[in-house]
Amino acid sequence: MSTCYSFFGGSNETMRDHIEAGLDIIKLFEKYNYDKYLTRILEIDPTKPNIAKDVLELTYVFHDIGKGLEKFQTRKKGFLAHEFYSSYIFYKTVSANWLDDNLKTIMSIAIMLHHHTMKNRIDIILNNDDNPLNISECCIDLFAEYGKEYEIQFDIKNAVITNNNTKNFCIDINETLSEKSSIFRLNSGTPMIRKVYAILYPIIIADNYSANVNRGKSGKGILMHDIEPYVELLKSI
Repeated sequence: MSTCYSFFGGSNETMRDHIEAGLDIIKLFEKYNYDKYLTRILEIDPTKPNIAKDVLELTYVFHDIGKGLEKFQTRKKGFLAHEFYSSYIFYKTVSANWLDDNLKTIMSIAIMLHHHTMKNRIDIILNNDDNPLNISECCIDLFAEYGKEYEIQFDIKNAVITNNNTKNFCIDINETLSEKSSIFRLNSGTPMIRKVYAILYPIIIADNYSANVNRGKSGKGILMHDIEPYVELLKSI
């Protein structure tokens, strides 16, 4: 069986290694009751505390599924705009009896934004090439494994992956985010932007930590100098 990768170059990183190392960091957040904070922020039924835990872990598990596209896995370099594909694919393929559309939209936005500080990443899905895109079979198998582990439904046939579909979906959820995050929406609950960032913050920490640990020097970034002390603090408390 072929291997699904999340990084090529220097020290190749498998998708499984990237997910597992990042989940270790996510579980550090949970160790100190971050899931209880999420339950409150996401306005989840407090009698169902496991939902917030699954929200955080599943968002991390699927945040890079767009890297599984055959065009990325075959050329073995660069995953530009994978976060937009990941957001669309997650929304279309994942379902569970506890996962309503509002919560899935929030998770999809967090996935879409996990590289939001980088420039010009959306250009690739704005071109006129709208041929169907497929996910590598080895990557489908890997994410299907995680689907079983978390007892969710993962059906890749529900996603018709094209640049246009991805672009239009991301535009729509971005507009939803803007609409539901306005400071003028008085007495309407927690702004969506706060809900998104409550998920996004630990995802970015876990993503960068996992990448740097697994990729060695080839993946070292400035952000890691900030993350390493933070993670060590979480471990020591």
